[in-house]
Amino acid sequence: MTPVHCCYHMLKTNQKIGILGSSFNPPHLGHLAVIEDLIKRDIFDQIWLIPVYYHAFTKNLAPFEERLALVDLLIRELPQNKVQVLSTEKDLGNKPSYTIDVVTTLKLEYPDCQFWLIVGSDIQKDLDKWHRIDDLKKIIQFHFIPRKGYEKSPYPEISSSEIRARLKKGLPIDHLTTPEIVSYLKQKRVYDEGKA
Repeated sequence: MTPVHCCYHMLKTNQKIGILGSSFNPPHLGHLAVIEDLIKRDIFDQIWLIPVYYHAFTKNLAPFEERLALVDLLIRELPQNKVQVLSTEKDLGNKPSYTIDVVTTLKLEYPDCQFWLIVGSDIQKDLDKWHRIDDLKKIIQFHFIPRKGYEKSPYPEISSSEIRARLKKGLPIDHLTTPEIVSYLKQKRVYDEGKA
């Protein structure tokens, strides 16, 4: 399966681009709800989903190509002119991956675009731990998504770790992610014991 990548030729001058970076380990209905809501409210001209290549905080991640394919499945039914998945972090090849490197690269490649970083409101308390956060704040604006436990949120409270734990116990995950992702995970056994 070849993931859909951003149709850069569709970009127009001064486009508002929302960058949603995540481990997507695996992607779930919480991610989808946020993306669909942002599209519905027309917050951004496009939303670019960027899976983490190598986590700065040493999370155990499924292989990058697997997670890239899973994100592709998550957005398969969404309009491709509004949401895309990019392999930017892998293309940079940095270990660990840092947000500022991704943002700097995208701003250099697409100087006519305006970029926002989409993050959960729970991240605000940890922003000072991010690599070169002061420099990052100077070059990009943040769009905070409300997270339950921190403020009232319209989105389902789902975690990737919950999905992984249920898979390893043989419990159903149909209520946590899309049917396509459920099928892929069961077929590929991505999160079998010892894999991720």
